Amino acid sequence: MDARAKAGWKVVAGGVLINLMLGVTYTWSVFAGPLADKFGWSQMQVQLAFSVMLAAFAFSMIPAGMLIDRRGPRVVALAGGLLLAAGFVATGLFATTPQLLYITYGLLAGAGVGIAYGTPISAGMKWFEKGKGLVSGIIVFGFGFGSLLLAPVAKELIVSQGVQQAFIVLGIVFAAVISLGAILLRNPPEYKPTAQAKGISAFGILKKREFWLLWLMFALSSAAGLMVIGNLATFAKLSFSTVHGMETGAAFSLAALAVGVLAVFNGLGRIFAGWLSDRIGRPRTMLLAFGVQAVAVASIMLAGSLSPWLLFGVMCVVGLCFGANFSLFPSATADYFGTSNSGVNYGLVFTAYGVGGIIGPQLMAMMLDASKAATGALTVDAYGTPFLIAGVMVAVAALASQQICKPNPS
Repeated sequence: MDARAKAGWKVVAGGVLINLMLGVTYTWSVFAGPLADKFGWSQMQVQLAFSVMLAAFAFSMIPAGMLIDRRGPRVVALAGGLLLAAGFVATGLFATTPQLLYITYGLLAGAGVGIAYGTPISAGMKWFEKGKGLVSGIIVFGFGFGSLLLAPVAKELIVSQGVQQAFIVLGIVFAAVISLGAILLRNPPEYKPTAQAKGISAFGILKKREFWLLWLMFALSSAAGLMVIGNLATFAKLSFSTVHGMETGAAFSLAALAVGVLAVFNGLGRIFAGWLSDRIGRPRTMLLAFGVQAVAVASIMLAGSLSPWLLFGVMCVVGLCFGANFSLFPSATADYFGTSNSGVNYGLVFTAYGVGGIIGPQLMAMMLDASKAATGALTVDAYGTPFLIAGVMVAVAALASQQICKPNPS
């Protein structure tokens, strides 16, 4: 391995380390229940904090991208990590009302995740002329796998020290580990922040048809994926207990295991889709990932009625396909718009995730609440229409993937 490759893979290693910590984003369900119990908050109040966090995550990537392209990745990643840490510590110390929770966890921690998230992706792809899909997939694998790593840690901290102290301890850990990862980040020596030869100028992509197709696909797939993944644990528990007659404890344990395995496949999907897209192209890989996800999501109800293990398998497929988004879209952004402004360009594309993260879960919650109000209880059947709508969303994304032209060779 030559010196350039060694330096490039060090950047990738730093990115994985950072993203392992940022994966705390998908552990919110671990904190939601204890917070609601401790302060007497409703589930709607608690879940709104997660929506605020996702929105702050997505939209903070735009200013962060501008800083990445001007100041370099190390400083920006460090700033994001410290802001995430500050948000968690402030949540533990001060968030005694929902409004304060929205500020500390939602805005501060969410912005910290967004600022740090795009930094290693932007830096990593600058080191590799080929294999950008695989590189971005490996970097963001940490984000998907991080939730599996951090969820049990957070749970043990909450049980042993309380939910507020758990936020403080994790905040300190995030500051230390992300700072270590940030040290490994740097742009290649030939990269000049002002260079425009290989990239469309910042915000110039808004005039491009390819941008809006990528944005639409990402929004649809994110909305569908988040509305399904965020509710699969509850659906699986209901299905295992009411359809298949499992005891409540066994149903809960199996549902929790399925969610953990889903997180692993979420991470693996990022690497696999990145590798595959380097070989057959981004549009073909998008068609495959979205098409398979559409079928899987639409068949969740059938799988749940037939066998717990078949539902288990479908959940893994959903995780695999959803994870594909996070290597396909950054590498596609680099394909179509170059790498010289990759930070802000991918930040603009990533706003689709923020919009999808609000629309999908809120649509799901509204439909489930309406069904519960009509029947008096939340049942397995209440999930049928929302899952079907999610399947249609991803099917539309699959069709849109075939409308995007091949990028011009650089």
